[in-house]
Amino acid sequence: MLDKEREQPEAADGVSCIVLEPDGSLLQALDNSRPLDVYKRSDHPSIRAAVDDIISTLTQSAHPRLAALNLASTKQRRRLREHVSVIVLDLFIAWAENTDPEDLKSVLGRPYVAYSRDKNAYRTGSRYAALHLKYRLMMAAVDGLVELGLIEHRMGFHDRRTGVGRQSRMRATLALMELHLAHRLTPRMVSRGHPLIVLRDDHGRDVDTTDMQEAAGFFSGVERINMMLRDADIQLHLTREQRVDLLRRCHVDTTRNTVYRVFNGDFAHGGRFYGHWCQNIPGEFRPLLTLMGCPVVELDFSSMHPRMLYALAGVVPPVGDLYALDNRDPYYRPVIKKLLNALINARTELAAVNSALHGSDGQEGIARAYGLDRNQVLQIVASIKEKHRAISGQFGSGAGLRLQNIDSEIAESVMLTLAELGIPSIPLHDSFLVPAPHAVALHTAMRTASEKHLGTALPVDIEHGDQHLSDHDRKLIAA
Repeated sequence: MLDKEREQPEAADGVSCIVLEPDGSLLQALDNSRPLDVYKRSDHPSIRAAVDDIISTLTQSAHPRLAALNLASTKQRRRLREHVSVIVLDLFIAWAENTDPEDLKSVLGRPYVAYSRDKNAYRTGSRYAALHLKYRLMMAAVDGLVELGLIEHRMGFHDRRTGVGRQSRMRATLALMELHLAHRLTPRMVSRGHPLIVLRDDHGRDVDTTDMQEAAGFFSGVERINMMLRDADIQLHLTREQRVDLLRRCHVDTTRNTVYRVFNGDFAHGGRFYGHWCQNIPGEFRPLLTLMGCPVVELDFSSMHPRMLYALAGVVPPVGDLYALDNRDPYYRPVIKKLLNALINARTELAAVNSALHGSDGQEGIARAYGLDRNQVLQIVASIKEKHRAISGQFGSGAGLRLQNIDSEIAESVMLTLAELGIPSIPLHDSFLVPAPHAVALHTAMRTASEKHLGTALPVDIEHGDQHLSDHDRKLIAA
């Protein structure tokens, strides 16, 4: 599998330095991976019994990392148990939720979970530290489970020649899954304990909000929404071919059936709802969802952030499609849409232009896909500024996070209004999924919430599910 492998001693800061030149098949397997979810929890007796069996064997191991722990101490043994539980629960869910049922031994059926062996990743402000996971105990747990044959492990690597690297990865072995089967474990026995409110600083690090009164003010709304989501019967109906296609593109974890809010810098920026598994599946799979046994309809706010800027400025937006330019072929609409929203979100106009040209977050710049050079992109920017001159003063100002704060308040109002009516809804930031019979109620809630927060009701479109609506409901929504 590997052309060359050269391991160096573990660095003083705990970074495991392995230089590899992996072949394509290994990289493909390693890419079937997601980050370790440190928030998995369970008080189910069967899960406790399974973890106790593992701990009982681990404490008899002579592995140096385990031997270095004082496992005669009840506290240390309890802490090791907590770390083992986080690992095996997430590996179990990664397997159970993302396995091709007809081929358990395939690469597709055995996803990896990525985690860090860097001591810095366990310091204050990290997602590991948030749950008091410690570097020494985590390494002892992983290495001990490897020795027992319960997990397969691939140490992190960086190929200096190609620049290709991967974080350390682990996945369940058949022995671990057999243990789960012996204890009759099911994903329904596992839940998540993610904090309801996350505040991130300018460097993306989590800030401790334990004693922040302002953060506590958001708890009630999120808790009420999560009660609604936990009770919702959400199913994804796939053929085998569709399932294989989905699992090659993303991981599904139905234990992620609640949401939390993420704020940026302070509680006036960001605040959107994240975390539900339905938010992570590609859009083309959403029509295959059912909610409370009914097909879903998705309604979205049309051109939400540009229209919000017009509403806040007290100006009526141009008639028609805000992402259309009179002097541009409709073929370029995706470029115009991307550029307009980049101008609203970016801190400078130059950053917006560069994102279109060079991409961001690992994605290719949209300009290249449409064969546009820098001068052509700048011409489109000039046309956008001319069409939207009433709000162009907000371009390159980083307005996006301020607008997200308002759209998250609108989203909360929509979901709480529907919850009061006994209607479940799934947030997708500027759109929502509901059972088809409740599409008109969603439309009303969206219009009412946007008027409450902006002083004007934003237009709402049918994103998908039109075929599940009656003519009467379709006309009411289109009116």
